[in-house]
Amino acid sequence: MKKIIFLTSFIIGVLFASCGGSSVKIDSNLNSEEANAVIKTEKSLPRGAKMESYEVVKSKLPLALLAEEYKDYRDQAYKARLDYRVNMTRGLQQVAEKNLQTLQNIQNIIKEKSKNLESTSPEYIFVLAEVKERERNDGKLTGYISVFDSNDLEQVDLIQVTTPLYNNAVMVTEALEGTLENPDQNTDNLKSSNLIVNFILNSNPK
Repeated sequence: MKKIIFLTSFIIGVLFASCGGSSVKIDSNLNSEEANAVIKTEKSLPRGAKMESYEVVKSKLPLALLAEEYKDYRDQAYKARLDYRVNMTRGLQQVAEKNLQTLQNIQNIIKEKSKNLESTSPEYIFVLAEVKERERNDGKLTGYISVFDSNDLEQVDLIQVTTPLYNNAVMVTEALEGTLENPDQNTDNLKSSNLIVNFILNSNPK
């Protein structure tokens, strides 16, 4: 039994030593694959950045991460909400109804695309990291999402939580909850059941 314990400890020690030079504290509850993902994430951060906290999640790709692809929908939804309020103020009920229809259409599109992605996306390993950056002057931590192929632990992407990404997460979450069509929806305390999306919603976007 002592030999087994010794060998297990030795193997774990060699594993982390092989990753070399990591200053991040590894959660003892993580398996070797998850621990390696955390170490690789730390090493891929910008120079001078320090990982303050992290969470490892295995999940399919959420639509909320596709900020660039859904920019047009965000612009359309923003304009439709703005126009709705203006038209209601002016008493233009029929025109305002068209704005609502635009929001409903976007909501339906997002729901359908999210459903399709859920059925086709492979599982990835995500490291959700809160990072202290040297050049950030507001004292807030920056969110980083590191994405790994779950088969070979190759890093697929390192995503910084920016305002466009945050806005995309808001739009997708509202659409999936069926509240995007409500122009007066308050998004200040918006939450998602998806851990990755919720990480974005709770972040301090740049």
